[in-house]
Amino acid sequence: MTDRVGPGVTSLVWRIECVHAGLVLTAAGALALAVGRVGATSVLLGGALIWANVWLFKQLFGFLVRRQPARQRLAIALLFAKLPLLWGLFWLVARVRLIVIDGVGLAVGVTCFPMAVVLVALAWRSGPES
Repeated sequence: MTDRVGPGVTSLVWRIECVHAGLVLTAAGALALAVGRVGATSVLLGGALIWANVWLFKQLFGFLVRRQPARQRLAIALLFAKLPLLWGLFWLVARVRLIVIDGVGLAVGVTCFPMAVVLVALAWRSGPES
């Protein structure tokens, strides 16, 4: 199966998302055992925040580029507009204190996504896909 952006890209993105979910759940479980529920909730929130950021960008980029490939610059500009909006929404949730947030747990959750990208890239580079 090939998609518009290249062969296998959809399956590669799916692998990254699955590895990311596994890393977030593992880190949340470890922090839940080590420091309690607040740390685990913060890891889940950080993982959800970065996933929402990437998912929104994927949807916006796909929507704009599929309709008119010349709109790539607009899609990239939306990347920079979307991220402050997400962080602003997150700040509002933290400010209103709807949930208690641990900074270290949040950082661990956000860091799980780049780690997932690196792990999938290393696995892809190390040999032929099965």
